Amino acid sequence: MKSILKFSLIALLGLASSSFLSSCKKNGGGGTGSANEGTITFKVNDNKITTLEITTMAFRQSNQLIMQGNTGGTEAKAIAFIIMGFDGEGTYPFHGNVITPNTAQYTETKIKLSDPTNPETISWLTQATKTGETGEITFTEITSTHVKGTFHFNAQNLDDNSIKKITSGAFNVKLNQ
Repeated sequence: MKSILKFSLIALLGLASSSFLSSCKKNGGGGTGSANEGTITFKVNDNKITTLEITTMAFRQSNQLIMQGNTGGTEAKAIAFIIMGFDGEGTYPFHGNVITPNTAQYTETKIKLSDPTNPETISWLTQATKTGETGEITFTEITSTHVKGTFHFNAQNLDDNSIKKITSGAFNVKLNQ
């Protein structure tokens, strides 16, 4: 639970620091894919990951959309997105090495049962990547209760400069407004 709260805090801090910016939106793109209702699915190094429905959510307030999900367990995988200037269906790019309003983050958390209050957490961020456009998220369907779409991105860890390639991403997430 502590790691979920920590991950949520990281996502919200990113939102606060970029809330004054607007996003770039383009039509089309993003590829195809689907996820079961209430989940986010994606691949990291060809390993498929699916978040739990209970830990997966999206929030929309004004022109901001935050979406996140977590696999839970002692070796949890989590993903989060912050889209600024969100105005509906379409494709929103992620950029690296610049201050950008659209961000994606992939996190791995390992919890030792012998010391559950001291988890090991490693994150990879699209903003840390030293290239231009690092990927995109496409919203293909938006209703008053759900968002659906696809995504892919490259992200970098600030500590060791390792890169994670997130591919074949899809989401079908309950939307809270």
